[in-house]
Amino acid sequence: MPIEIVVEDSGIREALSRLAAKVRNLAPAMKNIGEYLQRSTWERFDAQKDPSGKPWAKLKASTLARKKTSKILIESSRLRDSIVYHADNDQVEVGTNVVYAAIHQFGGKTAPRTIRPTRKKALFWPGASHPVGAVNHPGSQIPARPFLGVSDEDKAEILDIIRDHVFLGEK
Repeated sequence: MPIEIVVEDSGIREALSRLAAKVRNLAPAMKNIGEYLQRSTWERFDAQKDPSGKPWAKLKASTLARKKTSKILIESSRLRDSIVYHADNDQVEVGTNVVYAAIHQFGGKTAPRTIRPTRKKALFWPGASHPVGAVNHPGSQIPARPFLGVSDEDKAEILDIIRDHVFLGEK
């Protein structure tokens, strides 16, 4: 025998109706989640840590010597500033369209390439025996420095955003 509960209280019925409408329209909550995750990702660049809180691999001294800043992955801020989100009623995507983002996220080896002068007729560096017209670079090993992802703190905040969306204003 099925059990049926009938609620005759108009206040409860109205609250349940509002709750159902909020659950059908998750776009505002998804937008808030996207904004939060975008900010959280930007903060990782400032903290130089991955989503688990582990510090990114340090730069080699030779790399550090030629950079404008000692911050990792923030030479021009292009990668950091490219982090965007897209939210709809069902999901949130956070990412970047910068081509070199993947090698920094996952690590790997860059392709071998020939380096040629762009402003002068030859290349020269301290310690070189003479100027040269080109150098064959074997590629560089880039360590993974994950910046995209969801931390435990992010998960807790996402749950708070969903709770606020569904229950805020409900008494």
